[in-house]
Order: sequence, then structure tokens, then C-alpha cells
Amino acid sequence: MTEKQQHAIETIIAKLPEGLRDAYREAGEYAVSLGYKPTLKGAQQQYVAFNKLFPNKANRTILKIVADIKMATYAMEIRFFANKPPYPPKFRQALDEYDKMGWAAPCNSCGHCKRQQAYHIKTDDGYRKAAGCISLIHMETLSAEDIPDIKQAFKNADGFYMEFLTDNANISKDYYSGF
Repeated sequence: MTEKQQHAIETIIAKLPEGLRDAYREAGEYAVSLGYKPTLKGAQQQYVAFNKLFPNKANRTILKIVADIKMATYAMEIRFFANKPPYPPKFRQALDEYDKMGWAAPCNSCGHCKRQQAYHIKTDDGYRKAAGCISLIHMETLSAEDIPDIKQAFKNADGFYMEFLTDNANISKDYYSGF
């Protein structure tokens, strides 16, 4: 990890409540180990986005760590579409909340990912697919106990991106970055 990357992570971690710091640092460092680069963002540097540039020039964000002191908002925003349902309980709760807010756009079969980049939202009669290409899922209740699930989610999403975005058939296509 470069000094600049370490600075970005430590700057945001210092703004978090003490009880969140170790878990959020571990998630951030794992994202870096997969090749994602942390960058401070926002007018008051209230979040760090972890991005990776792939061979087809697609830039993907797998994680945001948010520490907005003014709004008293401390959260991780993650991608976990590549995990198969049933999702871990906190992931499912966050996705349900996301859906209740009306933010879970239906997967419209655009053809870019053959509907593989979608979240599966539980319904009364099964599951429906929601677009996973456009959204990080906001989670405020993540803790150290969730780190194994978070790491697996990152590993699965990165594996999907590595396979999908390095496939020669997809190299020249301009895919939505999903930031």
C-alpha cells in the first residue's frame, strides 16, 4: 500500500467512532489487497472510494467508507451482487431498506452483463432482480463480526469483474462504471 493510500484510509478512519475503526480499516485494507485504490472524496473529505481500473478502461468502485461528522453518518457502502442469495442477514436488511426507499432499480437486461450483475430481492413469490451495476448498498450497522462476509463479497465481486471485464469480447465495450 502506498503512503497516499494509507493516508486516505487513516484520514477517514480517524473520523469514525472508536468501535468502528478496526473493522472498517480491515475492510479497506482487504479492498486494497485486491487492487482497489482508496481516494479521499467530498468537500470535507467525508468518504473514501475504493476504485480499480480494468483492462477495458472500466473503473469500478467496490467500497466507500463514509464518515460525515456534520451529518453523524458513519457507514460502509459495498457491492455484493456477486454473492448468491440468501445473503447474510445484515446484507439482506440493508438491501430491503434500499428497496423500501425506492432505489432498487429493476435489472433491465441491458445485455452488458447478461443479468449477472444484479441483486436478488426477496418477494412473496420468490426473488426479483435489481440492478447491481449502478449501486453500492449503504450499511450503517457493520461490525467486526461482518468482516468475513464483507471480504467474501469483495472477493466475489472482484472475481466477477476480473472475469467479465478482461474477457476479449468485452474489452472494447464502454460499460457504466456503477459509481
